[in-house]
Amino acid sequence: GSSYTGMISVFAGLTAKGILFHQGYNNALDDSRPKQYAINFKTLISDWRRAFEEKDLPFGIIEFSAGGEPQTHDNYELRMIDPSPHIREGQFKAFKELPNTGYVCSYDQQVNWYHPQKKVELGERIARWALATQYGIKLNWEPAICTGIERLKDKIIVTFNKAVKTSDDRPFEGFCIAGSDQHFYPSKAEFVKTKDKNGKWVENKMQIEVSNNLINDPIQVRYAWARNPLGNLVSDDSRIIPVPLFRSDDWDYPEAPY
Repeated sequence: GSSYTGMISVFAGLTAKGILFHQGYNNALDDSRPKQYAINFKTLISDWRRAFEEKDLPFGIIEFSAGGEPQTHDNYELRMIDPSPHIREGQFKAFKELPNTGYVCSYDQQVNWYHPQKKVELGERIARWALATQYGIKLNWEPAICTGIERLKDKIIVTFNKAVKTSDDRPFEGFCIAGSDQHFYPSKAEFVKTKDKNGKWVENKMQIEVSNNLINDPIQVRYAWARNPLGNLVSDDSRIIPVPLFRSDDWDYPEAPY
């Protein structure tokens, strides 16, 4: 409320071309309330649009940045117990549910602190959205989005709305699966392969199968789920546009657990 009163309300009624938003650190501390944040963030966007008297005011979201101890295969699940990915999830939901919004990821730009460090790289990403949607310049900006999860006996198939690849041409990183015990394991991920009309195996770059020999009955999958996560998945049409985090489960992060 004090931030709105001091930094937004004083400009209310003026004309704005658009807004670029890159925040979230203070919302992802020990007293985090991700469910409340998701509601508040959508309300913030609608309220700012009212303040500037433009119901479809362009609103570009740069997700909460990475920082802190990096996720590794040794600390994988421990680093998942963090409010940060839930805050990013709330930001991404606002992008999906509200019109005239843009969204770019920041989790791959690992930093040891949050300000200012890699603001330029992230600014260039959201600028692509602004230039493409508000100024008519032909640029790729839309991230590939997970659109489907299929659970098979010993693996999970993830489907995207467009082709994906890795940013560094190395094996996929950042996928993990869990069984009914709700423990996640970093997992092998590779493109689903099918035979073409000539009987040759080809990769389907819109589908990835995720598996781990330690889990015989996987039921849930997550990607890039940590404050400073592993993850190298990008859109095939632009390797600087990471795929947003996602999960198939609805297992809650406890509100203000500390």
